[in-house]
Amino acid sequence: MVRYFGPCITLKIATIPPQRLQFFALSGFVLLGLLGILNHAIWRDEMNVWLIVRDSLTIPDFFAHIRYEGHPLLWYLSLALVNQWGDDPVLMQGLHLSLGIGAMVLLWKCGPFPPWQKLLLTFSYYPFYEYLLISRNYGIGMLFMFSFCVAWPRRHQTYLGVGLFIALMANCNAYGLFIGFALLLTLGMEWWFYPELRPQGWGNVWGGVGVAIAGLAASLYMLIPPSDSQLQGGLSSWFFAWDWHQFGRALSRVWSGYFLLLIPGDSRGFDGFLFGTLAVGLLGFWAIALCRRPIALCFYLFASGEIIAFSYIKFLGTLRHYGSLFLVLIIALWIAVDCLPWQIPPQFTPLKSLNQWVKRAQTPLFALILTAHLIAGLIAYVRDYITPFSASKATAAYIEQQDLNREFIVGSRDANMAPLAGYLHRQIYYPERGELGSFTLFNAERQDVGPEEVLAQVTTLLNTHRELLLILNYPLELTPPHLFIEPLAEFRRVLVETEQYFLYHISLGQKP
Repeated sequence: MVRYFGPCITLKIATIPPQRLQFFALSGFVLLGLLGILNHAIWRDEMNVWLIVRDSLTIPDFFAHIRYEGHPLLWYLSLALVNQWGDDPVLMQGLHLSLGIGAMVLLWKCGPFPPWQKLLLTFSYYPFYEYLLISRNYGIGMLFMFSFCVAWPRRHQTYLGVGLFIALMANCNAYGLFIGFALLLTLGMEWWFYPELRPQGWGNVWGGVGVAIAGLAASLYMLIPPSDSQLQGGLSSWFFAWDWHQFGRALSRVWSGYFLLLIPGDSRGFDGFLFGTLAVGLLGFWAIALCRRPIALCFYLFASGEIIAFSYIKFLGTLRHYGSLFLVLIIALWIAVDCLPWQIPPQFTPLKSLNQWVKRAQTPLFALILTAHLIAGLIAYVRDYITPFSASKATAAYIEQQDLNREFIVGSRDANMAPLAGYLHRQIYYPERGELGSFTLFNAERQDVGPEEVLAQVTTLLNTHRELLLILNYPLELTPPHLFIEPLAEFRRVLVETEQYFLYHISLGQKP
């Protein structure tokens, strides 16, 4: 350990009793997580889910709206329960924080990693920032993946536990579905090749398998969008042609998920080739590291392959999605501890020698990956204080301070107005739909509009409203002579550029 991190840091960690280190790590995680999530400005992808839960009038409407979201049910159902206590989105953040804390408690209590690796994992990018402060369905998915790992050693008695957690993770997001399916196949392979590990009684086998299959089927049903969905191209946007550039981009997601500090550019062909090649090297390295635990190896390769294939044919994803590949590695290393070992036959001497070399290099490489994640996590956490993720919180505060919430509000682009509708606890008129609303569904009823159409609808609305507040996520450059447009404020300091806000007071008549 000393040679990988330097004597000062590692010796200090080594001298701290594990229970004390666990207490300090989890306490720091809870405190920093609470401060971070209260500071975090909710953006559209977080708030749109909350608004669907808040503003769906009937249960059939609730389920119909989710079909357009491209996500399974579980996160929405969890928020529906929380929404019974009120419609303040901070309740959503509180639930999400609790789920992230739960995942880290499982890691510390049950994870097979040494304390210094647990410490780095705790404050790494995904557990500490992306899946903690940003209230999406990835944090709850991570919790159920870790729960599966905790239940894994008890699969010899019954498959009910692992089957339940496969079903739950599959209903968090699409990547949870891929990982859950890979885990179910892994369980099937172990059942086939290691009969001595099978649970006794068909109920203990098929009960868990049945729960897992039902969960996977329910997730798949919700992920298949309605025919008029326009989200990510809907049902029609798939890429089945062979393209080396696309293949390199899909492979490079492995590198991006493992080493967050250097993300390749998708538009540059050389980046796809270089980082795709490095990704193959990483996959090969961890495959050799796991080759003496063939069940864990099969899971690692199949789950990684699923996600890479999905990245190629449908959705390349962004940083939050690359985390699924990182979680696949963590799960594989976790469950490998309780998988039967395979003795490499003498005739495979080169593989045995390579495995021994990889085993020596495994700890420093894993330490390098975790260190990159730690640095990225700390940078992202601090950046969220310096530069707001979205201008939504500041804009909503300004509107309330200036008593503008009593005005009739028009907002465009509609998807980017969701955070304001949530913070202000109201509906906003969306020109994209020509009606009042809060959440956005990307279906045939919605049409993108430009500033000309926005102002045309504003003019019509001013026939019934003496004045109104217009909020755009871009600066207004048009000045029609029949409208008196008074700029009020602009909020440009954001991380997500599409969540800048520009406020205008508009009435009929020329500027005096």
